[in-house]
Amino acid sequence: HPIYGRSCAAVLYAMALTRGIDQSVSNTGLCLLDTEAELSAARFHSFSSQADTKAELTSLYRRRLKNYVVEHKPHFIAFEEPFDHVMNANTTPLLWIAGATIALADGAQRPWYLMRPVTWRKAFLGYTTVSELERAGHVDLSWYREIEAQRSPTKQEQDKRQRQTKAGWKKAVRARCESEGMAARDDDQADAAGIAVCAMKSQAFKYL
Repeated sequence: HPIYGRSCAAVLYAMALTRGIDQSVSNTGLCLLDTEAELSAARFHSFSSQADTKAELTSLYRRRLKNYVVEHKPHFIAFEEPFDHVMNANTTPLLWIAGATIALADGAQRPWYLMRPVTWRKAFLGYTTVSELERAGHVDLSWYREIEAQRSPTKQEQDKRQRQTKAGWKKAVRARCESEGMAARDDDQADAAGIAVCAMKSQAFKYL
């Protein structure tokens, strides 16, 4: 059976607490921040979910997310916009999950905020381009530039560059968490932390 889903993210605010969530089918990372405390005081959680269909996945995800909303009584919910991802059979469930998050927020009468990956990376890392990522030492794509100077890269080489770039962004976010003393245990939790910090700085949150 197919296992649906890819990573996207949401952030939940509970009073003076910030809950960041990075959603995926196999693992959902959560980050809980006190907006009046240091970032190093962040607490991290995760939950797992798998499903054979988009409908089952969405239902399971919504039930598990609802448990956290009930537990922490968030004021504000923000999540990553899924449309930056290539749309295919594996990524279209992101739209279902995003819709479930919106429905849950509306049902709980909580305002919600959509953010693009470039938005939270800028707020958390301070940069958004691959060249900046490379200058920061999180990825080395010199091999790809050498190929481009001689010929058009193959599809396999393009895919390799994309994988290395994605891993570089994950590495950069993990490094940022470590520099702030935020004890994220995996990439999902680290991304959740980045989105939580970005949402905390947003005008939407400041207007609450």
